[in-house]
Amino acid sequence: MASPTEFDPLEMGSTTDGLALVDEFGEYSFADLRKAVESKSLELVGEKDGVALILFEPTMQAIVFYLAALRSGRTIILADRRSKAEVIGNIIDRYGVTLEFGPGDNVTVHGQDGPTPNPATPQILLPTSGSTGSPKMVRLPHSALRANARSIAAELGIGFNDVAPTTLPLHYSYGLSVLNSHLVAGAALALIDHSVITRQFWDDFDRYGCTSFAGVPYTYSMLARMRFSPTDHPSLRTMTQAGGRLSVELREKFHSAMDEVRGQFIVMYGQTEATARMAVLPHAEFSDRRSSAGRALKGGRFSVLADNCETDTANVEGEIVYYGQNVMLGYAEDQADLHATDSCGGRLLTGDTGQLDTEGYLWLSGRKKRIAKVFGERVDLDDVERLAASITEPVAATSGSDHVVIFFEGEDAQLATTLRTHIASELGVHRTGIEVQTLPALPLLNSGKIDYADLARLAQGAAPPSDKEEHES
Repeated sequence: MASPTEFDPLEMGSTTDGLALVDEFGEYSFADLRKAVESKSLELVGEKDGVALILFEPTMQAIVFYLAALRSGRTIILADRRSKAEVIGNIIDRYGVTLEFGPGDNVTVHGQDGPTPNPATPQILLPTSGSTGSPKMVRLPHSALRANARSIAAELGIGFNDVAPTTLPLHYSYGLSVLNSHLVAGAALALIDHSVITRQFWDDFDRYGCTSFAGVPYTYSMLARMRFSPTDHPSLRTMTQAGGRLSVELREKFHSAMDEVRGQFIVMYGQTEATARMAVLPHAEFSDRRSSAGRALKGGRFSVLADNCETDTANVEGEIVYYGQNVMLGYAEDQADLHATDSCGGRLLTGDTGQLDTEGYLWLSGRKKRIAKVFGERVDLDDVERLAASITEPVAATSGSDHVVIFFEGEDAQLATTLRTHIASELGVHRTGIEVQTLPALPLLNSGKIDYADLARLAQGAAPPSDKEEHES
């Protein structure tokens, strides 16, 4: 294992001794944080070699353990602290976990029978689905964390005086990238363990002087419902959005709101397989490209795979390919996969479709696997959601048996009928190919993204509506 004094992948706050972390218990400078991490690193050297599992929560202790495990050259698995015991047990068994960090600074040692060999290339493993229900993980080298953190910090202009709240789970790639990019830039994290829809979150946000806010599409839908206004939070200067496509209407709404306070609303595009973020659409360039995913982060580039040929020629539709130092090594499903070589070579087939324009900006059109069949015809579910979002938000679409199922929040029967009629007309299909269901709230993963797997289960239990069933009751 690497010496704890030789390996510091994030080079955190190397140019400042300013504020690093703040929570309800106090403030911690970078000097405090570095001292705590060095001490914990020495402790880890005395522990068993092998994989460390962190049930990540927004606390000083969890962040210190994470940074110390990185510094000690360990392979790390990040998981949701709210995971069921059987899920955690499965991860421990599959990956040969030797150290488990849990809530309350609790460290459990596993596998007393003998040491688990540490892979030659230390990695960080993140869940593929946004939850830990599946053992399949994305394998990221520690170097990818540093490369992506530096790119994001530079692109967003993160500086010593910035303070970001923990709006997203830290085991989720987007939330982790907020943490990493601020530490590498010498900026601060406000550890707030409250939902963004609560008064307590915004009280803490203002009390800590937070300067930025990161959210996924559902987050911004909720803020719109709450009639959120940046003018109520004077310290706020930047809002970023990633984790899925936000409707143009909400993009425009939040761009205008931040414009009014001379702030920034920045749209970003990424995947866990690329350490969270690959592209950014700057606030100043929004007006002419409001539907674009932006341009590649510094150090990365895009191309398009069409008809088995890869090109960066403008206006060619196909699968988006990304190149960069932040690309994963591959996937893992058990301990043996941790010893596998790099299967990507810095190249990621994203599974998203779209094209580049003449200036290299990315325009996404859909997802290769987000396809449904309606009476045998292929229908892009992302297109369905965009059409439905012009009627109501938040909304989600999934596939049923030879039909599309659309979910929205509330109990408005007339709205359901309007949605069904509108979507059927736009797609040019008979209305029996569209099912509309209402829910009190869309199911969410702990990352804040819509839980499409849960919606798919609900959809499979619903038969397509007959011609007489117009949802008017």
